[in-house]
Amino acid sequence: MCLFNDLSKTVCHPEKKMGFGAMILWLIILLVFGWYLGFIALHFYVSLIPFTVCIPACQGLTDILWQGVEFPRYCAERMMD
Repeated sequence: MCLFNDLSKTVCHPEKKMGFGAMILWLIILLVFGWYLGFIALHFYVSLIPFTVCIPACQGLTDILWQGVEFPRYCAERMMD
């Protein structure tokens, strides 16, 4: 897996295969927790994001909620590693 830092150089990492058991574990985490956490966090994120314009202190909370929204993606990435 190569990551492109800029157009002139790449950083390559050896493939890290976790195995079939880890894939099943991440699939279970995705199905049991990931999607539900993502939907709940999305609801609160969409509700609070307009308030970050007038209340800058809400930015930290919406950043945490955004991590919850992206948790299903994180689970899927770990499942495919």
